[in-house]
Amino acid sequence: MAKYTLTTLGEDVYMAQALEPQSVSGTVTSSWFKMDKHQFAAFLVNVASGGGTVDVKVRQATDNAGTGAKDVTVASQASAGAGTIWVEFDEDQMDSTNGYQYVALEVTTGAATTLGAVFLGVGDAAPASSSHLVAHYALG
Repeated sequence: MAKYTLTTLGEDVYMAQALEPQSVSGTVTSSWFKMDKHQFAAFLVNVASGGGTVDVKVRQATDNAGTGAKDVTVASQASAGAGTIWVEFDEDQMDSTNGYQYVALEVTTGAATTLGAVFLGVGDAAPASSSHLVAHYALG
């Protein structure tokens, strides 16, 4: 994989809501994101409140419906209680040989937990239109 040179976060990072803030009890899966324009990516999970352990992992699939879903084995994290969970991975860790090019976040909680998550992708292509950005502010 060629090294990617970052210009600015606003220009180079694709950011999209993966999970709307919500109360989760059990397992929930985010939207599926296509990795064809991203060399590496991450999910940032904000755990606002709740009890018990929060387990997060990245799943990969061959389409945006989750066909053939399986884990990206190196991309998982666990946390107890409120805080932020960061799980990152790159395109080389996916099974692209067998057509896996979509990723989603799977979150499992032991008790009712309020959380939300965003997807961040960086790569050779420009990010999607600004309508997909959660927020983009220029500070002067």
